[in-house]
Amino acid sequence: MIRMTLEQFDEFILRPENIDREFELIGGKVYDTLTSPLASNFAAVITGFLGVYLSQNDIGYLTGADGGYIVSGERYIPDAAFISYKKQPKLSYTDGYNPNPPDLAIEVLSPSNDDEKMRIKIHNYQAAGTVVWLFDVEPQTIEVYIPGKPVIILGINDVLNGGNVLPGFKVAVKDIFAAKQEGCDVLPTAKAGGFWLHNAECLLESRSHNDSAFVPTPWHKPLVLS
Repeated sequence: MIRMTLEQFDEFILRPENIDREFELIGGKVYDTLTSPLASNFAAVITGFLGVYLSQNDIGYLTGADGGYIVSGERYIPDAAFISYKKQPKLSYTDGYNPNPPDLAIEVLSPSNDDEKMRIKIHNYQAAGTVVWLFDVEPQTIEVYIPGKPVIILGINDVLNGGNVLPGFKVAVKDIFAAKQEGCDVLPTAKAGGFWLHNAECLLESRSHNDSAFVPTPWHKPLVLS
């Protein structure tokens, strides 16, 4: 893997042959952000849930898998992210990595995201004050990393909530994973300033489960950050 300084990386991504490609700088190494189709599709599902929430709670910006951020001096492109108006009232129209780290970063594990890379990213996210939701599609778990607190591991019967970053956001983990298991698709579509769910009744039919108790079940080993 190629090692670069920040200056070399910023020059590298602007080369003509790299204009249509996306890269991350993680631990001083350059990585192409190509991910698996399954991880990419699942990131779209998560984005759909967040899009609906933000259409009803206009508190910030939602960025997708091509939105880059400067995080603790490195360059990351999470699968999805949220940054509040309070932290950054306006996003830049120019190309490049956002100068402020997100309030929430969403990462979906895939074959290209090995433990070493993800461990470095999570460490730097937390150092920058960013909450991380790490989704693992195969065991159907979500690891929640909040700066200064122990990791929370959510299983299929738990509830994911937005905490202080997304007040009032709450969705059953089973509803998130059911969106793929039951063949439902989430299609965030800009319309009247909001987002719409395609096949929403399939996605939200288990909404009554969202009031279940928030009791993490740590049956999946989280990343060791040290």
